Parts: sequence; structure tokens; C-alpha cells
Amino acid sequence: MRPWRMAAEDLKSHAHLEGKPLEGRAQEAAWDPQLRAALERRGRALHEEQLIETLLHDLRLPPERQLSG
Repeated sequence: MRPWRMAAEDLKSHAHLEGKPLEGRAQEAAWDPQLRAALERRGRALHEEQLIETLLHDLRLPPERQLSG
């Protein structure tokens, strides 16, 4: 299982959204080995709250079309 909408591709898809500057030491994400590099290139965080419309859209999909972790 992996976190919902928190992969490198999701980060790239939402590159237009603002975010707080990253702080601290970068960690590897077990669910997506490309996420760390994508975050470092972006230099800003992306939070679930910023994706609320996308997440709500996902929840409206029939179960067979929803993302599985």
C-alpha cells in the first residue's frame, strides 16, 4: 500500500501549486523512489489539503476506478 496521491507523478501534476519551502533532511519514500528527487527539484512541500478537489473527485469514482494503494 502507498500513500494516496503522494507520488512523484502527483507532485509533477500539481507543480503549479504553491508550498512551504522544504526543511530538514530529505528522506526516501518507500512507496516511490522518485519522490525524493522530485521534491528536491521542486523545493517546496505539497500537502493533502492542496489536493482536496482531486481527492474528493477520486472518492466520487466507482470503486473499480479508484486508485488502489
